[in-house]
Amino acid sequence: MKRINLTIDDKLYEQTRRASFITRRSISDLLREAMGEWFLNHSFGSKGELFLESSDETEILDILESDDFVSLEDAKSELGISDK
Repeated sequence: MKRINLTIDDKLYEQTRRASFITRRSISDLLREAMGEWFLNHSFGSKGELFLESSDETEILDILESDDFVSLEDAKSELGISDK
């Protein structure tokens, strides 16, 4: 987990503090849940697709380590693609 410093207005803090007391959950827990729901309900469009999950990054690094790569020219030749 990472620690963050967050500044919020007084009204939002009081609402969060009350919700924390009523639900018997920590403010941190409520904020983590709210942030998680926000990310589930919002999209970043094509820019968002550039972000990788850590498992994606691990998979890509494994592929890069284990696969043999060919040059672009060899790939074009093999696929019958010309630069014309």
